[in-house]
Amino acid sequence: MSGSERVASAAVARAANAGGDIPDTSLSAAAVEAAEAIAIAPGHIEVSWLDQLEASGLDRLFYGELVGVVARLIGVDSFLVGVGGSLIPLPEPVAGEPSRSVNNRATVTDAWLPTVGTARAATVLSANRPEMLAQKDIHEGFYLAYEDIGELGLVVDGLSRTQMELVAARTSYLNHCVY
Repeated sequence: MSGSERVASAAVARAANAGGDIPDTSLSAAAVEAAEAIAIAPGHIEVSWLDQLEASGLDRLFYGELVGVVARLIGVDSFLVGVGGSLIPLPEPVAGEPSRSVNNRATVTDAWLPTVGTARAATVLSANRPEMLAQKDIHEGFYLAYEDIGELGLVVDGLSRTQMELVAARTSYLNHCVY
């Protein structure tokens, strides 16, 4: 995605999440539909719907990057609203060509998107290394570093792993996170 496509996707997602009017953008209708759905109804997304978007011209790798951009934005926005903060203004787009960073080993196997290896939460964006690293960074800030997932006795800032899992499960439930 170009910088303008990333910012436009974020603007569409933020407007959809707020229940506001969707801004006019240069995004395709399929990309706008995808950004809205990822933002407000991710639990209702089905592979048949994604197949339809792909048939209308939305590339699965573009969709994967869209998932990363929108999911991170909605996660940060939800956190800020939850703690009584203000939303961070969207940046101006960075000019230039997209990186088109694609791992050539990524294939569609047991997921809707191309992945490197078995598809799971930590690898779902592995076809695009910058998106995978961005996901890893935000995962660590909101939850745990990937390398700490197996540490069941972990205590962070006085919160036991059991307490973390209770908060994570409740938050996932309230936000309709179904992965």
